[in-house]
Amino acid sequence: MVLRKMVKVIVFGLDRGTWNLLRPWIKNGDLKQFQQLTDEGTWGSLESTYPPISVPAWPDMLMSKKPEKLNAYEFIRRENNSYKTTLNNIKFDGAIWSNSEFWGNYKW
Repeated sequence: MVLRKMVKVIVFGLDRGTWNLLRPWIKNGDLKQFQQLTDEGTWGSLESTYPPISVPAWPDMLMSKKPEKLNAYEFIRRENNSYKTTLNNIKFDGAIWSNSEFWGNYKW
């Protein structure tokens, strides 16, 4: 039996919060919590999806599916052959938190 050490991981993103903006503020001491995170953790840049806006980017990251597969470009969508709008129901089936192969036998 192979024992694996479970490591706690948090991934967070800031819309339009690039390291080009953050690094000078961290260096000046304006973002002390970010300084601690970068000193004690691992950090880097994530490549966004296209189009680079929140609605398609988050489902893409969480489910490893492109926006065209999810039909997730906006919070609202137009009905076919109509100007009527409805909320876009983005389904998160297959998201990383529901993938048993990803998490193994970890119990929440």
